[in-house]
Amino acid sequence: MNLYALNVTVDTSCLVILLTLFISQSYRRANGRPDWLFSICLAVNMINIFAELMAWMLEGYGSPFLMFLQHVFNAGAYLNAGIAYTVLFVYLLYELNGRGSFTNRDKLLTAVTCVPALILIILAMTNFHTRLLFSFDENYHYVRGPLARIYDTFMFFEQFLLIYAVMRKNEADWKVRVKISVFAIMLMASALLDIIFSDIELTYPATVFVLLMIYLNLLLVAEKQIESTELEIVSGRYNLILGKMRPAFVSFVLEKVEELCLEDTEKAQWTISEFSDYLRGNIDKIDRNELIPFEDEYEHVAHYINLVHLRYENFVFSSDLEITGFQIPVRTILPIAEQYVIAYDSFIYEPKIIKIHTWSRDGMIFVDVSGPSMMEHGNIQKGYELYNYVTARLSIIKGAELSLYCDKNRTAHSVISYPQSSLGGACV
Repeated sequence: MNLYALNVTVDTSCLVILLTLFISQSYRRANGRPDWLFSICLAVNMINIFAELMAWMLEGYGSPFLMFLQHVFNAGAYLNAGIAYTVLFVYLLYELNGRGSFTNRDKLLTAVTCVPALILIILAMTNFHTRLLFSFDENYHYVRGPLARIYDTFMFFEQFLLIYAVMRKNEADWKVRVKISVFAIMLMASALLDIIFSDIELTYPATVFVLLMIYLNLLLVAEKQIESTELEIVSGRYNLILGKMRPAFVSFVLEKVEELCLEDTEKAQWTISEFSDYLRGNIDKIDRNELIPFEDEYEHVAHYINLVHLRYENFVFSSDLEITGFQIPVRTILPIAEQYVIAYDSFIYEPKIIKIHTWSRDGMIFVDVSGPSMMEHGNIQKGYELYNYVTARLSIIKGAELSLYCDKNRTAHSVISYPQSSLGGACV
């Protein structure tokens, strides 16, 4: 009776721990960090221990139907044990590989573990006739069969394969290798004790404890590392945005908004809206290099020019769009316009005009952005930086080129050209 109570208590405690972990894992999955393999480990072990617990609860009743249910739950516990240990083995290999793809050796080791698991499943399904795993005495109590400890032997054997995999993974994180080795030794020790003399199922609480340690030492640590990496990416993205936007221009717009709030609230609201659209375009596209509709890039330039009008009221932005509906790499026109405005800021230059002209000829698409020449005023470095930046953006279209020239009116032209049949070059 004491042994019965102890086993029921152990199984109940293990089931509560697994249920708590499963609920916690489900919450983490709802927050966008799925780990289906670990969830399967938890689910299979919950079914395993629940079946074991129900078999203990039904023991000793004199009803043939209840004895049949007890047999079903016992068989289910053995059947799930084969699945649970194999899934746990696969999961630990998955962590050992840094959550990457499996090698051929990993696949072979997994196939080897499937053989005894399949044998255990077959024995569990046929035990009603063979009685090789368990049977019941005249008092309806559980009696071990000649192969009752096969699942403990299977678990013990599996840990050798796991330690072998750890020893061969020299490229894996040494901390993960140490943790998995400790898990394997714990499972091996509990299986060995059950095989030799234990009347209490030590493999169940040992497996639950290992799952708990996996959750605390592998999953939560990995999640913390992901959050840290995401924070670094956001920080780097923020620094990149600040590096691409001129602080003096941003400062001027904010000061202008402050003035307009006192003088013209309607225009202040309009300015805030334009500034918001300009910033949103920078934040969304600053670290991307992809094709977007020309109209989107043109609209982003228009928002920027509208803000420039706050400083230069006689500033002229014109366009001659003979062709639209095509695609262009993101942030290829705006940087050119920004550099032309810098020329206006740095030098007295009249008239203050930036023009965008698009056309197509002989299967080629052309986008000409014209304005004051940076190189004309000796700022050659800025001209080279602009050329290199836009050229890098254009590299995603085969055959795309950027040509720079200055006409007789001392107006600089940055002409983007690429075949209309190239990737992204076709009209949409």
